[in-house]
Amino acid sequence: MAHEYKKLDDDEIVKLVDDNVRTSTGYTASDLSKEREKVLDYYNGNLPKPAHDGNSKYVSQDVYNAVQSMQAALLETFAAGNRIVKFAPQGQDDVELAAISTAYADFQIFRANDGYAVFSSVISDALLARVGIAKVFWQMSEEVDQQEFENLTQDELDMILAEENVELIDSETDDVGLVSGSIGITRDTSQVIIEPVAPEEFLIEQQAKSMMDAKFCAHQTRKTLSELR
Repeated sequence: MAHEYKKLDDDEIVKLVDDNVRTSTGYTASDLSKEREKVLDYYNGNLPKPAHDGNSKYVSQDVYNAVQSMQAALLETFAAGNRIVKFAPQGQDDVELAAISTAYADFQIFRANDGYAVFSSVISDALLARVGIAKVFWQMSEEVDQQEFENLTQDELDMILAEENVELIDSETDDVGLVSGSIGITRDTSQVIIEPVAPEEFLIEQQAKSMMDAKFCAHQTRKTLSELR
């Protein structure tokens, strides 16, 4: 017998998310926060400090050099060249689809998004904060291109405005009945977005051993009222 799931209303969804946020662990609340802060102090050269007055003022850059060296090696592995993702066909009928999928993934990572910068940020966070997170999502967006037109008959203008993505911005009719003005053409610019998540903005349930078995994780960030609107 198939399991029937209860449909949650908006209030139940909000309460469920709020409960999970409160019980999740994050960058600032976890036991690792002090260790991460100490690592950053060593990385930035703030530690170790001279134990006594008169001791050498020399500060070792070993942590900085080690992180930079490892980051460069990992970045070369993940972001050097293209085709870092390759879809293998399972049969003869899948060859063309696998090639298209490979090209599409490469386009989304390195052309539609700045894959090199994303990898660099995630690797740096992983080495310094023990967590490197990037999120991938589909961002809905559109742009309106404004175009001018001159000396069209009303029938010609009506044919243009019959298109779903076209709307009239302004117009004026001359003495002989010809119309001039401007129209707005709405273009769908939605796309895949890949962006790093700051470690201090990432939440995950405390019992999770990995992202794959986590029942809840979240990106928590501060927004102004105008940004939310």
